Amino acid sequence: MKPRYKISQKWTAFPAEFSEQIRLVFVQNFEKELGKTMSLSVDGRIFQKEITLRIGIHSKGQLKHFNFEASIDLPPNPANDENKIFETISVAVDALASLVAEYFENDCEIEMPFTWTESKVDGKSVWIQHSTENPDLEAEANRLLGLEDDEGVLKDADEERSDDILDATEEEFDEFAENLSSEPQMFKKKKKDDLH
Repeated sequence: MKPRYKISQKWTAFPAEFSEQIRLVFVQNFEKELGKTMSLSVDGRIFQKEITLRIGIHSKGQLKHFNFEASIDLPPNPANDENKIFETISVAVDALASLVAEYFENDCEIEMPFTWTESKVDGKSVWIQHSTENPDLEAEANRLLGLEDDEGVLKDADEERSDDILDATEEEFDEFAENLSSEPQMFKKKKKDDLH
């Protein structure tokens, strides 16, 4: 997933458990639509100036993925208020949940930009885009080229791995997951924001 800012090179991945919690929210809410032939993946990254989130839908037997991607500016002084990071991620989850719902409502067809395009969600700026990149192939290619280690961490990533942004304890991530609940905000209200 390519970040919106060109200066965004080094990043920290969302913790695996946290990404899995987000994935489960989507799987539970779109269980019928995904059926037995589609799988869903989540990739979240925190850069110096932005947070990116990708929800990928993959049909068995195809190499191509349908990826919904969101980018939101990192809140000022995130180290001083971890709740701001969680709120920012929640906005990205809601934006992508709305797009995934529209995708399934329209028989797996949706018009989305291939380059970052600004939208408003609950009055906040969210940039969205679509890609067909296969994250498994991308990670394997990076590993074979020596760009990633065996755990999927880019070798030029910040060695300190962001000692302040993601130092949340397991309890803090669990609390965020509880607030995320089993359904994103957009499922709680029927109002749809125009995300195109």
